[in-house]
Amino acid sequence: MKKHITLSFLLFFFSFAFIGVQAQDTSYVRSIITQLASPELHGRGYVKKGDKKAAKLLLQEIEKIGLQAFEPGYTQEFSFPVNSFPRNVFVSVDDKKLTPGVDYLLRGDAPSTRGSYQIAWINQKVVEHEDALVNMINNVDKDYFIAIDTTGIRNETILELIQFIRAENPTKASGIIWIHHGKLVYRPYKEQSKFPTIQMKPEALSPDAQEIKIKARARFHKKYTTQNLVAYHPGQVDTFIVMVAHYDHIGRMGKECYFPGANDNASGSAALLDFARHIGQKENQAYYSYAFIWFGAEETGLLGSKFYTEHPFFPLNQIKYLFNYDMVGTGDEGLSIVNALSHPEVFARMEAMNEQHQFFESIRGGKGSANSDHYYFTTHEVPSFFFFTRGKFKAYHDITDKAENLPLSGYHAFFGFIAQFLSEVEQLRY
Repeated sequence: MKKHITLSFLLFFFSFAFIGVQAQDTSYVRSIITQLASPELHGRGYVKKGDKKAAKLLLQEIEKIGLQAFEPGYTQEFSFPVNSFPRNVFVSVDDKKLTPGVDYLLRGDAPSTRGSYQIAWINQKVVEHEDALVNMINNVDKDYFIAIDTTGIRNETILELIQFIRAENPTKASGIIWIHHGKLVYRPYKEQSKFPTIQMKPEALSPDAQEIKIKARARFHKKYTTQNLVAYHPGQVDTFIVMVAHYDHIGRMGKECYFPGANDNASGSAALLDFARHIGQKENQAYYSYAFIWFGAEETGLLGSKFYTEHPFFPLNQIKYLFNYDMVGTGDEGLSIVNALSHPEVFARMEAMNEQHQFFESIRGGKGSANSDHYYFTTHEVPSFFFFTRGKFKAYHDITDKAENLPLSGYHAFFGFIAQFLSEVEQLRY
C-alpha cells in the first residue's frame, strides 16, 4: 500500500511539472492550420512551390521556438518524380462548363490533353447485350472518351473486364470517364499515364450526353526536390522520443482548384509545433531527448519518411517511441491508434491512463498499417504509433478540407492524452 501511494504521488507530481504549463494553445494551432491551408500555399503540393512555401513557414516557427538542428538549416532534401497540373483545367459536357473538384477531378497521372470527343458508354444497359459491349469496344477510336458506370452490374466477369478497361484502356479511345457515386478524391502520382481518366459525378454527365471537351496541361517532374524538416530538444540522455507529422498535401489541379488539407495534415503539423513549444519550456526539464520531424511527400507514397529511415540523423535504435500525428483536427468521436496492437503492453497503459483521466470516451487500438509515416520506422523495429482523431468532419483529399470547417473539437483531449502519457514515460521510464 505504501508503495502504491508513493507511485501515485510521483505520477501526480510529475504530471503537474510536465503538463502544468501546457502549450495546448488552440488559437496558436488554428492560426498555423489556417496559414498552411491557405490558397497562398497552393495545397502544399508541387504547383507554385506550395511545399517549399509551407516548409518556409514551419521553419520560421521552429526557429522562434528555439529548437536545435541536427543539420544546418533543419532540412533534409530528397528528390522524386511527380505529375502536376500548373495551368487551368477545363472540362465541359455538351458545352456546359463543369466545376473542378465539384463535378469532376482528373486522375493525378493524366497527361496533357486537349480536344472535343464523342462519348461512348459502358453501363448496365450496354453489358446486358454482349454483342453491344464487344461492338462498342471494337469500334471506338481516338475521337471518343469511354464513360463507365457500373451501377447495377453484378456479373463478376463483366466487372473484371470493366476494371481492366478502366485501368489499361485497351481500346483506341482517347480517355476514360469514370462515373463516381461517392466523394471525389484526388491524389498525386509519381508517373504519367498514356491516357487521361476523369472521375465524374453522375449528375454531371447524363446518359444521353453527346460530347465532352477537355483542356488540361500536365507537367511531369522527373526529379522534383522537396525536403523533410528535422529539429530536436535535448534531454538528459540521447534516447529519443520522436514526434512526426507530414506537412505536404496534394496541391492544385489547375488554377481554379486547390486542396487545402486543413485536417490532412495541417492539423498534425501544427500539433507538432505545439508540442515542441511545450516541451521546450524551461519548466519542463525532460529526461529523454525529443526529435520533431515534418515529412514531405507523404501523399506521394510515404517518400519523406522512407528517405529519412534510410538516412537518419541519429541511429534509429536510439528511439524509445515514435508518435505520428496525421489528421488530429477532430475528436468528438474518439481517438484511434494505429499499430497499437503490435505493442499491447504500451497500449494497455494508454487505455488505463485514458480511463483514469477521461480524455476520450473512445480510444481504438489498430493493427499495423502502411498508411502513414510511422510505417517505415516499424520496418526498423522502432515502437511506433499513428494517432488520428475521429469526428463528424469527414473531408479527405477534397476541396472541403478547409481550416474554417475544421472543428478542433478534441484537440484539448488529444494534447492532454499525449502529454499525460509522456509524463508517465518520463517518470517511470517504461
